[in-house]
Amino acid sequence: MPSCRHSRQSCTCEWPARSPALRSPEAIQSGAQRAKRAGVTGYVPSLEPFSFVASHAEEGEKYLVGKRQAPFGLGWLKPDEMPLNELPVRVNRIAYREFSRDPDLPLDEFKRRLGDLIFGRHADPQAVKDLLQLQRYLAHARTWCQASPVVSPERVRAMKERGELKPERAADLRAALERIRGISERHRDSTNAGTRQMHQIAQWVLDQWAGKNAELLAERSK
Repeated sequence: MPSCRHSRQSCTCEWPARSPALRSPEAIQSGAQRAKRAGVTGYVPSLEPFSFVASHAEEGEKYLVGKRQAPFGLGWLKPDEMPLNELPVRVNRIAYREFSRDPDLPLDEFKRRLGDLIFGRHADPQAVKDLLQLQRYLAHARTWCQASPVVSPERVRAMKERGELKPERAADLRAALERIRGISERHRDSTNAGTRQMHQIAQWVLDQWAGKNAELLAERSK
């Protein structure tokens, strides 16, 4: 809910938002548009990169106990590394800036600006498409304490133990990993700093599903 402060001179309202921390550029734009329609004067996102060791079952998840939270679910980071300049977070920081300035900015124009900032002038549209897709996968179903299932075999294992990993859900995760594999392979030999980082993140995701973790998503024969 928005918070408002009134004085004789003015009324100032602020609308807190969690989409920059947890969701996608589209969700950020939706929040900015909602704030504009409501007539509020501030659109304040949450971008808290907290990292702590869970002492109890956060969100009811026992697998989290004793484990350090990765800021924004970016599990490749070391505990002392700054997460705000990592590629998925940069995407949302740019989205917040652009959609705060103009909530009705066309998505195609946002993508052009994003490509210029991440990959350089006249960026390959496929690279921009891959970047946004990878960011969506890392944000999908993420919570304040849990990374997206597609990057967290531990979360998927907990889902399976509770009987929540239905065949169709496992199939969706396999399909997502195949698309991430395509992103990794398309940019494997790139010399561009942005696409190299995108490849590294995609490959990190795939590496989480090596060995026994792959068995969690194995398609069972009928």
